[in-house]
Amino acid sequence: MRGFGNKLLRGLQIAFGIFLGFPVLIILLPTWYLYRWTEIRAGRPAPVTPWHYLQTLLQSRKAAYSLQMDGRELGGTFTDDFATNPDPEPAKPENQTENPGRPQQTPLLQATCGEKNGLDTAMQCEGVALVTGGGKRLGATLCQELARLGFAVAVVYHHSEPAARRLAKDLRSQGGQAEALAVDLANPARILSLLHDVERGLGPVRLLVNNAGVFAPTRTVDGSWEAMDALFKSNLQGPLWLSLKAAENMRRHGGGLIINMADLWGERPLAGHAAYCASKAGLIMATQVLARDLAPQVRVNAIAPGGILPPDSPTDAAPFQTLLQHTPLAHHANPDAVLRAVRYLLAAPFVTGEILHVDGGRRLV
Repeated sequence: MRGFGNKLLRGLQIAFGIFLGFPVLIILLPTWYLYRWTEIRAGRPAPVTPWHYLQTLLQSRKAAYSLQMDGRELGGTFTDDFATNPDPEPAKPENQTENPGRPQQTPLLQATCGEKNGLDTAMQCEGVALVTGGGKRLGATLCQELARLGFAVAVVYHHSEPAARRLAKDLRSQGGQAEALAVDLANPARILSLLHDVERGLGPVRLLVNNAGVFAPTRTVDGSWEAMDALFKSNLQGPLWLSLKAAENMRRHGGGLIINMADLWGERPLAGHAAYCASKAGLIMATQVLARDLAPQVRVNAIAPGGILPPDSPTDAAPFQTLLQHTPLAHHANPDAVLRAVRYLLAAPFVTGEILHVDGGRRLV
């Protein structure tokens, strides 16, 4: 009789849940799909489904439970902290002194690919690299180099979808791992969903290259607030938010590296480009502040290129030639100079907060 009563109570609970939940689903599901349709029709990325976060939570709980079960089978115990962050603290060398005021630095990545890539030094080149503005120009070159080094590459684009998808397809045909994903750096929700998409498709991000940016003049007469706001979001606010959120994931997976593509004009004034210079100056300062805030698990550096690639627009060709004429090393400007800087930062585990100038000495003139 008692068993029958429990079953009856359970049945009533289920019926009550269906009675309350069914009308809610009838209203919310069509509303959700209408919202998704309007976002896609407006040319924006499709929003993350509401049940994606529930699925992520269930998977994390399942992984933590599995880890605890494995520990019991081995006769050990696991704390909740270890269950949520399964990377154990590495053993300290015998000659290492204790510093209670600051956590000990641990290696970010242990992969050695020097022999495979013909390099003289061990390099951190394993895991997932996320490159914004990766569909064309310098971003595409960076994606190709990182794939060659052994990274799985997230080719992130905003407007250059065909080029980004072709690049990802080419990298896969060469034996690498790559996916092309869209992001609007002015949309914080999409930045979060981008990181979820990358982790689901390729794995957790270990290297973030904030390469995307907008180069536009600031009109001193009849300029618009909207244009200036869009420039700051693309060049500063979006990369900063992406760095913060990516760093949260990096810390959970053992650390990582962030490289911001700054600019010579973030440290020197360029006439007619007040907003652009201010946004790049802000990115340089953000690099240095994040290097302190995210240490020791995450290193943050910036590369400040000068005249590396000629502009796509013919109207900008003359100013680019003028830039080279005022550059001490004007005889050569090549993307390989930036690639060498990236390889250096990958192989320099004791460098953080650095602004690496790759400008041919232009800042000196």
